[in-house]
Amino acid sequence: VFNIYDKLVWLNFGVITTVLFVIFTMLGYVTLMYNLSDFTISLGYSQQQGATVSMMVSIGIIFGRPIIGRLSDMYGPINVTMIASFVVGIFALGMWIPCRNYATALIFACIEGSLMGSIWVNEAAIVVSITNLKKMGIAMALLWIIVGISGFVSPIIGIELKSGLVNGERSPLQYLHPAIFDGCFYIGAGLALFVLRGWIIARNEILEQEGEKLLKENNDPANLKLLITVPPKRAIEKMFSLKTCSIRI
Repeated sequence: VFNIYDKLVWLNFGVITTVLFVIFTMLGYVTLMYNLSDFTISLGYSQQQGATVSMMVSIGIIFGRPIIGRLSDMYGPINVTMIASFVVGIFALGMWIPCRNYATALIFACIEGSLMGSIWVNEAAIVVSITNLKKMGIAMALLWIIVGISGFVSPIIGIELKSGLVNGERSPLQYLHPAIFDGCFYIGAGLALFVLRGWIIARNEILEQEGEKLLKENNDPANLKLLITVPPKRAIEKMFSLKTCSIRI
């Protein structure tokens, strides 16, 4: 289906939650990606060394994304991306803020690079677990629009959050607010997936228990997953469920 707008897709709770995940991720992703080089220079290192730190993000991608993909096959794309988002956020707060030397900057960039792009590995798999293959394109088109808008404004926000010179000189303290911003938004992305995970587990249980009844009532098998209403209480309970944690979603 190639419609631009579909009410069942655009107003689905799972899709809306995924939109929030994408916004939070992109705000953190671009802010981190495009501040690392200048941050390294603010530590007193050369532009070449700053470029090397940025390059370490790509080094992390080389081994990180295949591992993320394999783990997602084993434990589910939502579970793995959620954990990766939390880890990126925690490292941004716990490692970027106190970073004061070149070695730490290199390691930090490599770790973040290996995990912060999990969205590119698993976005399609997350979407298809919410919708269906027939209407997956509608949801993906919406999310790519959100990716573009979020990616456009995030470097502007990152620049505005950067403080002025400290005593007339560059200082890593200039990047305190961007680091806090980055960490909080990646943790927010993880929380969005935490909510989505509970909702999907509850929806799948309803589908297994009442699928035939719902099919008779709606007579629309292609959109059955999108037509199910999940009680909020049930979704909240399933957020903390561990019984399906290792099952592919």
